[in-house]
Amino acid sequence: MSHAKPATGPRLLVESAWHARRRPTVGYQLARRQRGQDAVVVERAWRCQQRLYQRWQRMAGRGKPQQKIVVACARELAGFAWAIATEQPLRST
Repeated sequence: MSHAKPATGPRLLVESAWHARRRPTVGYQLARRQRGQDAVVVERAWRCQQRLYQRWQRMAGRGKPQQKIVVACARELAGFAWAIATEQPLRST
């Protein structure tokens, strides 16, 4: 993350990236919020959650410090935000 000011953007990305520690699941509340949403949006969000969780698990398995892991996840999250903002097509997996 950059040290440029204002630091609101990176701070929010880092705070959001801490949620990547937990396995992604679709609970009752999330399923309710996703009802009626565009299928592409839901698919992109699901892929983002899975990828961030996998990144966290790989780095934690290699013994990396949590701060380093969370910053790596925040950078990955910034890439997802960029892809959404520029309307990049979803890659097939």
